[in-house]
Amino acid sequence: MRSQNSFSDSSVVGHRIRVMDIVIWNEDLSMSPDEIVAASPKLTLSDVHAALTYYLDNVEEIRNDIRRKRTSLINCEHSFLSK
Repeated sequence: MRSQNSFSDSSVVGHRIRVMDIVIWNEDLSMSPDEIVAASPKLTLSDVHAALTYYLDNVEEIRNDIRRKRTSLINCEHSFLSK
């Protein structure tokens, strides 16, 4: 994993795909690792498993990052729509 500003912004080395993306696909959209690879063919099964392992080592931090990003997006949408 290549670290960025936060745990969830860490990305798979050699890719722009973030750990957060893989976690959302796997946990929130119920995609299996094989389905994630099929949807993003540049990823290998090993890449997906490494990202999920990184997530399991940092669950609380990554989930908090995801919540913050969703809240920020919702606030931005509300601000844009209220204009």
